[in-house]
Amino acid sequence: MTTKDDSTMLTAEERLILARKHAEAAIVALAWKDEAFRSRLLADPKAALTAVGIRLPDDVEIRVRLEAPGAWELVLPASPREGGALSEEDMVAIAGAGLGYHPSQEPDPST
Repeated sequence: MTTKDDSTMLTAEERLILARKHAEAAIVALAWKDEAFRSRLLADPKAALTAVGIRLPDDVEIRVRLEAPGAWELVLPASPREGGALSEEDMVAIAGAGLGYHPSQEPDPST
């Protein structure tokens, strides 16, 4: 449901997008820092993520691709209305599992 109380509030969809972006950023940062994690992430994504404390639901498939230099790959996730997206709670759990993110770290948009 898309509702905003005022211009400083995020919709549920916007919170879900932010949670997903934080999860992805934390995973990418770890892959850039840790070559062994990067290699395992490419070979067996679920096992690599499980090894760092990120548990995905059994019915979620994850694919990892290397982006070529000079290219930009944009992934258009399923919308929550389509029923294919992970919940905000799932995304926060993925982003925060051993990778140091929690939504309480977000700056207050009203300040």
